[in-house]
Amino acid sequence: MHYRDLSIELNMEIETEISEPGDTPLECQDINALNNFSASNFSVMTINIRSIQANWDELVCYLDQMTDKPKVIVLTEIWYSPHCNYATAYRLPAYNLCVSTTTINKACGVIVYTAKDINIDLQEEWEVIGASVISTKFTLDSHDFMLVCIYRSHVATISEFNNDLKLKLQTSSHTGITIITGDINLNIMETNENVEIAEYYDFLHELGYISWINVPTRGNNCLDHIMVKAPRNTFTRSKSAILKISITDHFPIAFAIEAPSGHTNNTAKNPTVKKLDVNKFKEIMKLVDWSPVYMIYDINQAFDTFLCILHNCIEICTTYVKPKNHKHRKLKPWITSAIVNSINHRDELAKRLKINPGNNTLREYYIKYRNKLKALLIKTKNDFFENQLALSDSISKVWKTINSALGRMGDEPIAIKKLIYKGDEISDPEVIANKLNEYFTSIGEKLNSEFSNYNPERDLPNTVQTKMSFRGTTEEEVFKTITSIKGGTGPGWDGISSNLIKNNALYLTSPLTHMINLSLLKGQFPDALKIAVVRPLHKKGTKTSANNYRPISLLSNFAKIYEKIVKTQLTWYLDTNNLLATSQYGFRKNLSTQDAVADVATKLSNGINESNKMIGIFIDLTKAFDSIETSRLILKLDRIGLDNVAVRWFTSYLTNRKQYVQFQDTKSSMEPITYGIPQGSVLGPILFLIYIDDLFSLNISGSFVAFADDIAIIVEEKTWELAHTSADIAMNKVTKWMTLNSLTISLTKTKYITFSINKIGQPTVSNLIVHCENCNPEPLTCTGTCTKLEKVETIKYLGLTLDQHLKWKEHVNGLVLKIRKSFHFFILLRNWLSMRNLRMVYYAYVYSILIYAIIIWGGAYASNFRSLDIVINSVLRIASKSNRRTPLVNLYTNFDVLSPRMTYIYRLAIFVHKSWDSLRKTVNARPTRGNVSRFLAVDLPKNDFYNRQLPWLAPSVFEYLPIPIKTSNPHSLFKKNLYQYLMNHTNANMIRQKFKF
Repeated sequence: MHYRDLSIELNMEIETEISEPGDTPLECQDINALNNFSASNFSVMTINIRSIQANWDELVCYLDQMTDKPKVIVLTEIWYSPHCNYATAYRLPAYNLCVSTTTINKACGVIVYTAKDINIDLQEEWEVIGASVISTKFTLDSHDFMLVCIYRSHVATISEFNNDLKLKLQTSSHTGITIITGDINLNIMETNENVEIAEYYDFLHELGYISWINVPTRGNNCLDHIMVKAPRNTFTRSKSAILKISITDHFPIAFAIEAPSGHTNNTAKNPTVKKLDVNKFKEIMKLVDWSPVYMIYDINQAFDTFLCILHNCIEICTTYVKPKNHKHRKLKPWITSAIVNSINHRDELAKRLKINPGNNTLREYYIKYRNKLKALLIKTKNDFFENQLALSDSISKVWKTINSALGRMGDEPIAIKKLIYKGDEISDPEVIANKLNEYFTSIGEKLNSEFSNYNPERDLPNTVQTKMSFRGTTEEEVFKTITSIKGGTGPGWDGISSNLIKNNALYLTSPLTHMINLSLLKGQFPDALKIAVVRPLHKKGTKTSANNYRPISLLSNFAKIYEKIVKTQLTWYLDTNNLLATSQYGFRKNLSTQDAVADVATKLSNGINESNKMIGIFIDLTKAFDSIETSRLILKLDRIGLDNVAVRWFTSYLTNRKQYVQFQDTKSSMEPITYGIPQGSVLGPILFLIYIDDLFSLNISGSFVAFADDIAIIVEEKTWELAHTSADIAMNKVTKWMTLNSLTISLTKTKYITFSINKIGQPTVSNLIVHCENCNPEPLTCTGTCTKLEKVETIKYLGLTLDQHLKWKEHVNGLVLKIRKSFHFFILLRNWLSMRNLRMVYYAYVYSILIYAIIIWGGAYASNFRSLDIVINSVLRIASKSNRRTPLVNLYTNFDVLSPRMTYIYRLAIFVHKSWDSLRKTVNARPTRGNVSRFLAVDLPKNDFYNRQLPWLAPSVFEYLPIPIKTSNPHSLFKKNLYQYLMNHTNANMIRQKFKF
C-alpha cells in the first residue's frame, strides 16, 4: 500500500478550557489541539515512549505537527543503553538534552528535553530506589522552577520508592514552583484499595502537591502523573491535558502555566537578517581600485582603508530578508504531510476501536493499518536518505547526509540567562558578558600574581649565533596562503568569513601582499588584527559559574594570512638551525601525539628490558597558554636569533591586544589582554614551543617527552633508591624552572608511575616530593610545606592509557567502551546505507579510534586483546545484519576490513616502512647469532615482556613479511600489497602463530 492510500484528512474542533486543581484534564484528540496549549508561558509534555529506538520516528512525526512546541518534553521508559550516544542520535533542534544513567531493568531511563531559552541552574540525577529520576532547576521569566522527572519500574518496592522520593523532596530546599511528572506505575485511582499507593498520594499532598492528572492514562489506570506545588495564583493560570494518540499504550500528558494578564512578549515580531549576494560581490571586486591602499605606508591606516573598501563593497551587495521561522521548521526532512495524515488516521481508528471493542472487522483493519504504517515509516525514512546519498557527488555531501540521519547538527548559539560572579547573581545579558570577559582576561594575571619575585630577565637561555631576518613575500605566496586557509570558519570582529576571502583570493592578493610586506619591513602588526571575539562554550557543571565556560577566540581571517606568512619563515629558521629540542613533538611538521607516546613507550620498554628501574612523571600545567608572560617571551625570541625588526614585529603582535565576549546578540565592552599566547592564532603554538624550549636543556638524570604543555619525565636507574632520588631532583629542577617562567604546575593533578614487568618488581616504598623554596638544596631536606606527588597504577597521556606493567589492558578496555557507543549508529544506518558507505562509516567511527597509537599497544597479550576482537566482531555483525553463526572470515572478507590484530600488523609495518632509513641507523646492529639474519637488527629480548613491545615487534614483524612485499615501492604500492597479504586468512593465521597473538 502506498502512503498516499493511507492518508485521510481529519478536521476536528477541540474545545479548550482551563482546568482547576483536581478537575478532569483537557482531552486532546490529536496533536494539533496542543498548539495553543503549548503556546503558554510554560508547558511540559510527558510521554511513555516504550523504547526510544522503536518509537522515535513516530514521536518526531507528532512533534513536527506542533507549531508551538512545549518548553519541556519528558520521555520515560526509554530502554536506556550505556552504549548509545543519546545527545547525537535523539537530538531535537532548539532543545538541550539530559538522559538518566541509572540502570534498573531493560525498560528504565528518562530523557528530559528543555528549550534552549530556559536557563538551567542545576540538572542532576536523584538516587531513588527502583526509579530513574532527573531533577532540573531553572529560571523562566523571573520564576524559579524545579522539575522532577521520574520513571519507576513496576516491579520496584513501592515503600522504598516512597521513602526515597519523600526524603529527596523534603531536602531539596526549593521554594519556587515544583512539578513532578513521569510514569510512576502507581494507579492513583486505587488509593482506597492499595495502602502503599495511598501513602504515595498522601505524602505528596502533605508536602503541598496537587495532582493534575486523575483520569486513566493507560487502559483503566492512571499511571502517568503530574503533581504540582505552586502558589494558588499560579493554579488559576494553569491547565492540564491528556493527548489521546497511539505512540504506545500510554497517553501523553501535559501541564501548562499561562503568563499573567498584561504580560507581553518582548521578542521582536519581524526580525530581518543580512544576506550577501556573493556573485554580485565578486563582480564588484573585479572593479575595485586599491590605489588608496598602495599609497599609504602607515601600517594601521593601510589596513583600515583596505577594510573600509571591503565593507563598502559588502554593504552594496547586502540585502535584508526575513528569516525562515525555525519554530515551525521540520524536525526531520523525511516527514511528509501524507505520513502525518496517515498517523492521525491510525489514531482515529484506535479511538473508534476503543468505543467499539467488539467490532472484530474494525480491529482487524486497525491492526493491518497500524502494521503497514509502521513499515511505511521505516521505508519512507530509508528511501529518503538513500536518495540523498545517491544525489551526493562528493564525500562532504555524503557525510552531511549521514550526519543528518544521525542527528548531528551544528551547534546553536549559546544563551546565558544567569551568572553568579563573585557572589552576585546577574541576569542582565550585557553585564553577564562583561563579567565573563573580566574573568577570561584575568586568568593569566591571577596565576602570575603567585610569583611574587618574578623577574622576566632572570636566567634566560643563551643567545644563539644564527640570525633571522624577515624576507618580503610575493603575490604567488600570498595567493597560495589565502587558498590554504580553512574554509567554513566563522568571521572575526570584522564580519568577513574565510569562504568570502578564499572565493575572492584573486582580487585580494595584491593589496594583501602590499600590506604584509609593509608590516614585515616596518616590524609592526596592524592593531585591527589584534582584536578577538570570544564565544563562551559551556564545558560541564552549572551554567551559572564563569569557571564552567571555555573561551573560544575568533580572530580576523586576515590575521591568519599575515601569521601564516610569518610562521613559514619562522619554522624554516627553527628547523634549519635545529633550535627546538628533539623531545618537543607538538605542532611540528611530520610529528604527532602518536610519535610522542611512542617515544615514551620505547624509553620505558627498553629500560625495563635492561632490568633498570623506570619512573614516569606526568606533569599537569594550569592554563599554560594563558599564563605566558609576554616580556619574557619577547626576550626569548631575541635570544634565538631574531633580528631587531623581527623582534619589533613580534612585540607589536603580542602587545596591546584586546577582546570582547559575545553570545547571541549581546556584546561586552573591550578588555585588554595582558598575558598569554593569542588563542586561536596561527603563531600561538610555535611561540609556546619557543617559550618552553629551554626547559628541555635542564641537566637531569632522565629524559623529557613533550607535546606542547603535556610534559613527561622518564627516569631510568639501576636501583629504585637511585631512581627516586633522580626523579626527586629532576622534578624539583622542573618546578624551579616553571616558577622562573611564571608557569603553574598543578601538583594535585601531576602523577607518577613506577614501571616494572610485574608486581614483584615494584618498589616496596615510593615517595616523590616537590620541595618548597625553604628546603635545604643539598641534600634535599624538607623544612617547609612540601607536596607529595600521587603515585598511580595507570594514567592517560596524550590519549594512551599507560599502566605500570605496560600490558595495555586498561587502554584496550577503554577502547571497547568507546567502540560500543557506535553500535547504535550502525543499527540506524544499516537499513539505508550500502556496504560501501557502511565501510566508510566504520573507518570514521571505529577504525579511527582503533588505530590511534596501535603500534604501541597492539602487541598486547591475547587475553587482554580478546575483548577488542569481540566488540569489533559485534560491530561488523550489526552493520551487515549477520547472525552469530556467520564465520568471522566471511564477516571480515565481506566487509573488506582487517581484524584488530591484523590492523595492528598493518599499521606497524607501515610505520617501519616509512621510517626505514632512520630505523636502520638507530638500531643496535651488532652481529649476534640471534639477529645476524634480521632485516632490521634490534637488541635481543631479555624477557618475555619485551617480546610484546614496539622496539622488538616493529622490526621483527617487518622482517617476517615476504621480501616482495617489504621491498615494494613506492609507499602506496607497499600499503596495497601489504593489505592484500593480510586479508588472506592463511597469512593472518601464520602471523598469529609466529608471534603468539
